[in-house]
Amino acid sequence: MPLPRSTLALWLGLTLFAARATAHAAQDAPGPEPGRPHVVFSGDSKWNRVIVADQGDLRSLYFGGLDDATQSTISLRDPHMVPMEYIRHAASALAFASRRSSLLVIGLGGGTFPMLVRRAFPATRVEVVEL
Repeated sequence: MPLPRSTLALWLGLTLFAARATAHAAQDAPGPEPGRPHVVFSGDSKWNRVIVADQGDLRSLYFGGLDDATQSTISLRDPHMVPMEYIRHAASALAFASRRSSLLVIGLGGGTFPMLVRRAFPATRVEVVEL
């Protein structure tokens, strides 16, 4: 069954919104500096070590260690930039929701996804559940 035009239009709009935010910041943003990231915070939670580290203009969140997967990344110079591709893909899923008056996000991470949703849908109530 084909998708309604409104759903396709919303999906395209979200994709362009996220891509524009990324492209706008990426024009001037320096690439990551070579070498290891500079740790600005390191502490233990009940479940894992939490590390926040800067590399060039990017600040990233890691659970475990710097060699583990990056959980979230933001640009220090332009917080509207969406550097992690999976966040842009997750936002495109909102095109398939019939109502967008509220959104529940399970797991905050670095907060990139809720911030993107807030910019794209200012009237949507966004609630986040985090351990």
